[in-house]
Formats: sequence, C-alpha cells, structure tokens
Amino acid sequence: MGLFKFQSLKKKDLTSPSLHLFKSHRLFSILFLWRFLSFILCIIAFVFSALHEWHTIPHGEFFIRLTNVCTMLLIIYFLMASLFSIKDYKRKRDSLFISIPASDTTTESLLYGMDYDDTEDSLNASSPRKDKAEIRHKITWVLFEFCFTACVFVDVLFWVLMYTPPFHWTYVIMYGVNGFLITIELLLNSLVFVPVHIIFIWIFLIIYGIVAYAYHEFTHTWLYLFLDVDKSKAIVYYALLALGATGAFILGYILVKLRDKSKQIKLYRQQRAAEVEDEDGDFAF
Repeated sequence: MGLFKFQSLKKKDLTSPSLHLFKSHRLFSILFLWRFLSFILCIIAFVFSALHEWHTIPHGEFFIRLTNVCTMLLIIYFLMASLFSIKDYKRKRDSLFISIPASDTTTESLLYGMDYDDTEDSLNASSPRKDKAEIRHKITWVLFEFCFTACVFVDVLFWVLMYTPPFHWTYVIMYGVNGFLITIELLLNSLVFVPVHIIFIWIFLIIYGIVAYAYHEFTHTWLYLFLDVDKSKAIVYYALLALGATGAFILGYILVKLRDKSKQIKLYRQQRAAEVEDEDGDFAF
C-alpha cells in the first residue's frame, strides 16, 4: 500500500460525519480563522526569535536551529491550510453540506475539516491541475503530521534537557506557543496520523544529523551539546532523540483517535436524541 493510503481508517469510516466537524459556514469559519491567526502568530514568533537571537548566534546557525525550523514549517503549513480553507469556502458558499461516496474520498475531505465536493475535479480526474492539487494536499497533510511531532518534541526537549533557570517569559513564546497552536489545529481539522508516515520523521532526523555534523566540521562547534558524537554516551543520546520523536508522533496518533472517538460519541447521542424526539412526536400524533 502507498504512503498516502488511509491505513488507519476503515473504508466505511471515511465518510463518517464524525470525521467532518464543520458542516456550516459559521462553524467552518472557525477553522479558517484559527489557521489564519496561527499563521500571523507564527510569523510574529519567528520575527521575535530572530530579534532575540540574531546578535547572539551566527546568522547561519539561526536558520538550522530546531525551534526556528519548526516555526518556519508551521508558517508554511498554516499558510497552505488557510488557502485550502478559502478554496473550500468558495466551493460551498451555495451549499452547507455536500456528501460524497466513500470511493471519492480524497485527502482534501480530511484537510478541510468537512466533506469535500470533488465533482468538478472528478470530471477531469487525470488533468495536470488535478494531479498538482493532490500533490499539494498530500504535502500539507505530511506537514501537519511533521509539525505536530516536531513542535511537541522540541518543546519537551527544551523544558526537560535544555532549560536552565531563571525563567524568562520569552521561553513560552519560543517553546510553547508553537505546540499550542498545532494542537488546537489537530482538534479542529479532520486529518489523521498514518503510522507509516513516521518514515518522514526518521528521514528528517537523519538529514538533520548530517546537517549538524557538517555545521560542526565548518565551525568546530555543535548546535546542541547532546549532538556531540565524541561523548561516551552519544549513542544513547541519539537513540533517546529518535525515541522521543517517535513518541511525539504516537501522541499525535492517539489524540487523533480520541478526537474522532469523541465526535462519534457526540454524533451517536445526537442521533439518539433525534430518535427519541421522533418517537415522542409519533405518540403525540
């Protein structure tokens, strides 16, 4: 099966209302407003971080620090997600809810946080425009999984291993806001964590390790002390980093499961309440 198959969902669940939270323009606007607000806040956090560190560390190092890498990727994700929200709003301004068969469910239906009407695109399913759009959706999907994993991982890494008193409020902006924003995004959208996508996290860790080692060869300094391969416990540190990143991914997977389960319970209660009302109406008649 391909990397982008919905492996964590049964086919019958793909069109379940529990996966699509926003079925009205009023509620759907919450997702767009949150994404746009998060986009602006991430830009502010990045600029703040730049002003705070620009004169204290080499400029090249600023762009490869994990915190700043996460913030840059968050900016890209929230921008792309906001654009998708606008696109979907335009499609649905004349209809509050359009259901689609399970066979037509695409990445878009989960990315937008509601059922996605791809009737127009399906008429020309093999067009370059359709293919490019699907690639963008998949990139955004992986970005979401990666951003959540990276933000949680980096925030925990800082507060557990790197933080030293005294406390300063700037730490909250640099190592707290990003995790909060992407966690709320996880609760609002309908994207899922697919176990096989952990490959992308591991690939990033390998690439980052190579970049960190190359940076050390040029500057003779390590980005972080725990990356120093000359230490006797270097293997242990690297193994813990890999386990920590994997644990953050698993946390996202669990939260998604709990989110969808809570929606299913809420939907079931609404259906039961509606059935009771119908029964009461029948008896009254």
